[in-house]
Formats: sequence, C-alpha cells, structure tokens
Amino acid sequence: MTEKKREKIKWAPRIKPDLIQQLYQTGALGMQDTELCDEVGMRLYFRCQTIVWVQNDKVACPRCGRVFVVQTTHKEAVTSCPTEGCEWYTTLSEYQQSWSKKRIWRAYDDYIT
Repeated sequence: MTEKKREKIKWAPRIKPDLIQQLYQTGALGMQDTELCDEVGMRLYFRCQTIVWVQNDKVACPRCGRVFVVQTTHKEAVTSCPTEGCEWYTTLSEYQQSWSKKRIWRAYDDYIT
C-alpha cells in the first residue's frame, strides 16, 4: 500500500519591490490607482499573516484551509489537521523547512528588534 502524496505547505510570497515602487510613483504623480493599491495591500496583509502564523507555530492546511497549531514539543512531532476526514498532516521538520528559507522568521525577528 502506497502513501497518498500530501500537499505541501504554502506561504504568502514576499511583495515584489517593483509593485511598491509603482504604487509610490503613481501617488507622487497625483494619480490614484485603486487596483494597484488593493493588490499591494492584500499582498502585504497575507505576508504579515504568514509571519504571525509562523511566529505562533500555526499553519493553514493546504487540503481544507483550516488554521491550526503545529506541535513543536519534540523533533519527531507529527501534527494532523483537526478537520474531520481531512487526514492531512505535517512533521515538525517539514513545517520548519516550509518557511526556513523564505525569509519569514527573520522578517519577524527584524521587526521586533
């Protein structure tokens, strides 16, 4: 019996600097681009949400979307999604690898110092 492939954890990406630059440039010219403002605002919101979730050991299940706390008590910890019938799970190692190279943790550390 083979194990069903599990979906990977996804985090909000960093905001592209050219989007922020474009927002400032249109503002400096006295133009109001509400679509661009909404896009930058939503990307910023989701990125900040990602940082807060990681700081609080939370994850959104990539299968059902439920947000829950990942067990970090020991290296071999496995946390299952609490949604009935979902059956998605992650290990502590997988969870940490999902954000460790995406400049998520450091972004929060830089903010509070």
